[in-house]
Amino acid sequence: MGKRAGKRSLMVREADLVFTFRQAVKTLPMLSPKRLETLRVLRQTGPQTMYALAKRMKRSYSVVFTDVGKMRKLGLIEKNEKGLVLVPYEAVEIRFPIGDPQKEKK
Repeated sequence: MGKRAGKRSLMVREADLVFTFRQAVKTLPMLSPKRLETLRVLRQTGPQTMYALAKRMKRSYSVVFTDVGKMRKLGLIEKNEKGLVLVPYEAVEIRFPIGDPQKEKK
């Protein structure tokens, strides 16, 4: 079940992948519109070869290969046992503490 957010009692679905603020600072600049599109297409169409993904997106193989490699390092894309790339997540969430982290550790 999701978590309540704000006074409006909106239900927020749990994310499949959670980044800390520090991880997000490194990740967000790397997520260009084309890379976000790659994530969406890969999530919607399922596991496939990078060649098939490049062809589906009408982009060069070398650019898709580079983009997928960078997103794999970030943990956004995975490779299965057959060597196909996939996005196993439906949602990614960024969380950061608002309080003093030193006080919370005590």
